[in-house]
Amino acid sequence: MDQLTEILQESFVLAGAREDADWRRLSAARETIVSRADVPEVTARKWMSVVESGNEPVSSAANKKIVAKIAGWVGSEATTQWVDAFRNFDQSSRRVHRAGLELADHAGIDARLDLEGLRDEGALRQRLIAIAARINPTLDVHLPKELFAEGEGLVASGLKSTDRAEVAGMYEPARHLATISVAPRFDREDTAWHESWHSIEPVLTDKEASALQKAFPDNNHMTSPERVAVAFARWAKLRDRLPQDTSSNFNQAVTTKLRAALLPASQGPVHDIFEKAYDGTLGKRMMKVMQQTQPDFLQKALAKPRAAKTSASEEPSRQPAKQRRMRR
Repeated sequence: MDQLTEILQESFVLAGAREDADWRRLSAARETIVSRADVPEVTARKWMSVVESGNEPVSSAANKKIVAKIAGWVGSEATTQWVDAFRNFDQSSRRVHRAGLELADHAGIDARLDLEGLRDEGALRQRLIAIAARINPTLDVHLPKELFAEGEGLVASGLKSTDRAEVAGMYEPARHLATISVAPRFDREDTAWHESWHSIEPVLTDKEASALQKAFPDNNHMTSPERVAVAFARWAKLRDRLPQDTSSNFNQAVTTKLRAALLPASQGPVHDIFEKAYDGTLGKRMMKVMQQTQPDFLQKALAKPRAAKTSASEEPSRQPAKQRRMRR
């Protein structure tokens, strides 16, 4: 192991521990406010979210009113602790995100995968990274404690409003980044499959894209690409639980029945495309594209990560080594 890898690993461990600690402090500060507020919990949390978003300074007219209400409920000291807590958490969240990307880019995704196991919900974090690496080894992944978004992307994803809301995940093509919330209110694995699918959409052939659009056209609630991503995530969660060893007659029978249940027989072309995503074929296409356009994204993939081979029945090791699309 080279010296820079050791430095980046230690930096990532420290950043992760700091984020976990800051999250616990912020959660406690929020609970204090919610427990003493004279409004419903959902309202109190929404107001706090507006201030925490950073869209406007705390001293703005709108935020001043919210902070004044909170201070009236819990007093100045508790309000100050909350403001300090969300500022500290914002900084530590940004720091661990950067540290994780730099570690993976330099030493490969496995260097980050091992150390994620040391975090709060470490096994879950490892699993989400493994899913992303399986579909697209070049993809950058961010795993925040919570995720909020606003704008037209929410409507395209099936929501009725563009107002700020907590979401499960998003994919940002310009940054080649999948952000997957680890908040327990969401199905985190479903989100990982979903956002990872979005990342390989650009390498679909015209024939493949046409088949998917035909099978999942736009409707009144969701765009065609979103419907495809939703379908793939549901399919992949089942597909990932098929027996890995099909040598016995029993396992072959189980595999055959499960595969038949994943998609109707009439959607054979869709099944074939989804299989290409699951087995890494589309991810290899993306690597070829990246080699020509953005070679810097390839370093994490060139280390032949075991993360890319992980299925639900083959969890990664927890031993440590020294335009956006959004979901709700």
